[in-house]
Amino acid sequence: MRYETIVYQKRDRIANITLNRPEVNNVISPQLAQELLDICSEVSQDEEVRVATITGAGEAFCVGTDWGSLLSAKTAQPKLLSVAGAIAKLDCPIIAAINGDALGQGLELALACDIRIASEGACLGLPQIASGFIPWDGGTQRLPRLVG
Repeated sequence: MRYETIVYQKRDRIANITLNRPEVNNVISPQLAQELLDICSEVSQDEEVRVATITGAGEAFCVGTDWGSLLSAKTAQPKLLSVAGAIAKLDCPIIAAINGDALGQGLELALACDIRIASEGACLGLPQIASGFIPWDGGTQRLPRLVG
């Protein structure tokens, strides 16, 4: 299957997932969320895959949610996108290669992985809290479990 916002490659028994919206630091749009859910379903059904990796194209891993696309939707209340749950449900181990900033929902996505490896200059955080928003994609549970 062809994806527009994600590059998916399977080599040997490794599934490599790359968020591919570097021009906007890989923010999670409705399209990216759907494509990631589709890829997770594909990986779950592939008995050959033994491990998966996820990273971001460009200088950032993922800097959160694409609020512009959510708010421009013609619904009274925008639907919050969930991607971390699909990653957490994968049967194979998944490694987050955090090549740059992982903020907001991007950090929540990384927290859903089994192993996180961050580059030296990567910033991690949940900045939506400063605006009065609670992390909705598992961050409130996963972060305390990981750091105590």
